[in-house]
Amino acid sequence: KYIEKLNEEYDVVIVTRTNYRVCKDKFNRLLELLPFLKHEQIIICFDKSKINYDIIIDDNPEFMDKDRKGIIVDWTYNRYCEDFPRAYSWRGIYDMVHLLLDCK
Repeated sequence: KYIEKLNEEYDVVIVTRTNYRVCKDKFNRLLELLPFLKHEQIIICFDKSKINYDIIIDDNPEFMDKDRKGIIVDWTYNRYCEDFPRAYSWRGIYDMVHLLLDCK
């Protein structure tokens, strides 16, 4: 519900890193889970640093640049990261996106 709301308000692009052997399956699964997205809103790549973005939402701090806006999605394996605001739910992500992008 909150991803769909963000998609209505902003230009949402899902960028996912995956093994080339499962690209098609992952792409189809994302379209199944997020049917409101268009095909061109999904990018599968190996190096997320090549993607230009206004804000990144990720669970892996390895893909996040401290000089750019980002939200870390909370998981036990990334609790050491204190460089970005932490979200515990999609509602939290939704609220943080508004704070980071609308209050420039």
